[in-house]
Amino acid sequence: MKRKIVSLLFVVMLALSGCGKGDTTQPQENPLEDEDIKEPVEDDAEQEDLNDDADELQKDIEVYYIDETTGEITKKEVPVTGELSETIVEQLKETKVLSAECEVESVSVNNTEETIDLAVNKGFGDYIRGMGTTGSEQVLECFVRTYSEAYDCDGVKITENGNPFDTGHAVLDGYIRYE
Repeated sequence: MKRKIVSLLFVVMLALSGCGKGDTTQPQENPLEDEDIKEPVEDDAEQEDLNDDADELQKDIEVYYIDETTGEITKKEVPVTGELSETIVEQLKETKVLSAECEVESVSVNNTEETIDLAVNKGFGDYIRGMGTTGSEQVLECFVRTYSEAYDCDGVKITENGNPFDTGHAVLDGYIRYE
């Protein structure tokens, strides 16, 4: 009975928090399509080249963070110093969106689909799972918005140990989008 009440509260909180924040869509993806995109070695090499090009072309990025005074998500422009993904993680840590244990292990950009796949470490997963629903939603929104704008992509998929990311509140098995 207690589990049903907690589940119902979670669903209500999730519905209410989504009403004022914008649209988040996670379309169902066909696993075979994802495998077809990632299998060819040439495509991976091209994606790495595209990632390098994106890293070199980008001069400033907008980093989303949670304002400590208002609790609202806001953004600031910062210069890219070094590799783009490392700069993003450093800035998200500096603005206290991520903890020191959080790391992005790999970044795979698909420019054709305008999506980005991020593999995160266990520290990232533990950090998110240790939060309440609102906190984890805000952190994920900052994380996804920062990466999607920096890499000019429409959707971000997060995986941990090769599996869809489990926040402790939901399993994020598709691409996350914020309008």
